[in-house]
Amino acid sequence: MGANFARNDEIRKIPELLRELFDHVLYDEEPSAFVSDEATIWDVSMAPTPDELLVRCSTYYGRPVSLEDLR
Repeated sequence: MGANFARNDEIRKIPELLRELFDHVLYDEEPSAFVSDEATIWDVSMAPTPDELLVRCSTYYGRPVSLEDLR
């Protein structure tokens, strides 16, 4: 019997945004990881600290990012 995964219909609609996120913010992560519609950035990020992830997001996207924004 195969494994059951969460749906990823919505995430498949934005492959270029997901690629951009992995290329510029989560650049030390494995981009071939399965990302479901229910995933949060905390599910796919291995950033050493939340502050590191906030800095990466703020730097790349050019605006302040809070922990609440990442939920």
